[in-house]
Amino acid sequence: QLQEHSPIGLYDIDIYTKRENEYQRFDFLNSTTFKVEEYEEDKLKVSSSIQGDKNIGWFLTKEPLKTEVLVQNLYGSAAQGNEVKATARLIPTKFWFKDYDNYKFFDNSLDEETKILPENITLTSQKTDAEGKAIFDIDLNKYSKGTYRLRFSAEAFEQESSKSVSSYASTYVAPMSYLIGYKTDSNLSFL
Repeated sequence: QLQEHSPIGLYDIDIYTKRENEYQRFDFLNSTTFKVEEYEEDKLKVSSSIQGDKNIGWFLTKEPLKTEVLVQNLYGSAAQGNEVKATARLIPTKFWFKDYDNYKFFDNSLDEETKILPENITLTSQKTDAEGKAIFDIDLNKYSKGTYRLRFSAEAFEQESSKSVSSYASTYVAPMSYLIGYKTDSNLSFL
């Protein structure tokens, strides 16, 4: 809970499972970002999307990830020449897929002693084009030692103002083109 006089700005919340001992890895459950600000009516609307083919359920870290931010004036026309700032947050995680709810997926790129922490990437700010779009390329080559949840955050600014509107998109990223998953009807925690 935020205090009544908490500073305005962006806040990130990451939720992990509780560790049983100091050698056990935290398992990432979910994350979100929210913004605390003084109320002022928005003049822009913004949406973010991750571009490309993720037929396998995630994007590969060996390829740059392309994200598109679409900024429109409140009544639908393209917002041209607006500044867009963006960040990407990579959070180590185990994969989970809705279609394979009862499966556990093994990440063989990590051992129990490897400690990978969440990381933030600040991307170079862009100006929207004639269609109100800003494209960001995220180089993921450095993240080849695990599976991650990537949260892309974009903030579009009104022209000649510090007032902004935000949007988010997220996906999984990993260095491998396949994962091994298993499902069991028995408790195998003793293995």
